[in-house]
Amino acid sequence: MDGLNFASDVQVYFGDNLAEIIDSGPAQLVVKAPNPTIGFGKPSTINVTVLTNGYSSPASPADEFTYLERHGL
Repeated sequence: MDGLNFASDVQVYFGDNLAEIIDSGPAQLVVKAPNPTIGFGKPSTINVTVLTNGYSSPASPADEFTYLERHGL
């Protein structure tokens, strides 16, 4: 994901789940999406929130992530 002024304390949440930071720089992050919280009534599309420098990104449709349904092979 691209952005501005990401600090060393950056955290990314997919809904309530903390993502693993793979690589980070001041203007770009590479994260691994955490396993979804699944179950009856749980949405497959969730907000992605970035926390850095004491600030939180606003939630908007542009910041949503959709988990695709996995089928056994």
